[in-house]
Amino acid sequence: MNMNSTANGSETRVFDPKNIAFIVIALLIVVFNGFVIYIVKNRKTPRSIGSSENSILTSLAASDFSSGAIGIPLTFACTYAPPNYCPMCSISYYFIKFVSISTVLHILALIRERSLTVAHPLRQRSKKANIILIAGIWLCSLFMSSVPWIWIVGVHGVCSNKRFEETWNPYTVHESVCFLLFFVIPLLFISIFLGRIAIAVHHFTKRSCSMRSFKSVNEQARFRNNEVRIFFLLLGVFLLFVVCWTPYFVLTLLSIHDVHIDVPDWLEFAVQFSRCVTSFLNPFIYAFYREDIYQVIKRKLRRLDFSSSVSREDTSVFRRQKATQVTLELVSN
Repeated sequence: MNMNSTANGSETRVFDPKNIAFIVIALLIVVFNGFVIYIVKNRKTPRSIGSSENSILTSLAASDFSSGAIGIPLTFACTYAPPNYCPMCSISYYFIKFVSISTVLHILALIRERSLTVAHPLRQRSKKANIILIAGIWLCSLFMSSVPWIWIVGVHGVCSNKRFEETWNPYTVHESVCFLLFFVIPLLFISIFLGRIAIAVHHFTKRSCSMRSFKSVNEQARFRNNEVRIFFLLLGVFLLFVVCWTPYFVLTLLSIHDVHIDVPDWLEFAVQFSRCVTSFLNPFIYAFYREDIYQVIKRKLRRLDFSSSVSREDTSVFRRQKATQVTLELVSN
């Protein structure tokens, strides 16, 4: 499946068995991210309701959810639709662009929020500020991914094969700007914020003495271990995004600048599939990032396990009763 289709049209293809992997991961993305959103929205811990980090995590989960619920189905629609449905390919392509911008901005906001929290533990962003931040991320992602429609519709028409002849045209400028503003620069700032968090965690003892009083040494150790754990989780989010999205951005730049390279089918499949992996793995990171979310998930799973155990026990009792009844009937006969 060509997950990087452009607005030039689409050819009807025979279903490729490899695409089953995209169907499976789309379902998993929807289930896991939907579960995280449900857990966060139904928590009854007032202490966490106004948390800036939880708000960003929930928003990122919604963005990942849209990747599985909308992005991958749109790509299938582009790949297997008749040629006269070429607008679907443009929608699919720029929805992927929307997800890429949204993901990196959410990660940037989350790591920046953690760096501020480490420096100022008592700081708490207001609910209104959280709404403005998250709305800004979504609006910026939507705007930048929608800009190309100005010339797609106004200049070429959605089903036209006509292209700009100039090397630097609206397509190349837009892709280059997106690569710089929503990949290179954010990754630079994320690296800086992670460095600040690492330094703060390293100097935890000096910092904690002046900022927080602990009841015991064990409480201080738990607090430090929690900060170390969160740092490595954020580092993992950062590295996961770099590894999974860099090939996508590189291939996009090469294609938009008409750099022709022979990409094997297996490599194209790996590049496009890896882009979906972030949306699949992020929910597991949320579960371990926030202790309150992790505890809620543990309680939910225990209830499910308890319910299944009770069901198995009821079934076992029923079978024993049935066997006893049959035995008594045979003896009486």
